[in-house]
Amino acid sequence: MQQFVETIKIKDGKALNLSFHQSRMCRTMRHFFADAPVMLAFSWSILMSLNILFSNFWGIVLKEWKGANSRTITVLVTGLLLLVFSMIYPNL
Repeated sequence: MQQFVETIKIKDGKALNLSFHQSRMCRTMRHFFADAPVMLAFSWSILMSLNILFSNFWGIVLKEWKGANSRTITVLVTGLLLLVFSMIYPNL
């Protein structure tokens, strides 16, 4: 199994060299998924879904949602559950 590791340097609260990061990501995706464009799109959507899931999970753990009303939390949790469901059962 291949592992893709990419880092972004943050200095003084600003992300540096994002254009280089993006070009490396695109080059890696083209190299490994050139023969399977559907797999490329599918893997990208899973990556974005996981970004949303983990960032909101940490937001909940670190109490960034403290003070939000219950309807907002319900919509957030429903959306996160929908993302998880769509990754597990993509053909439904």
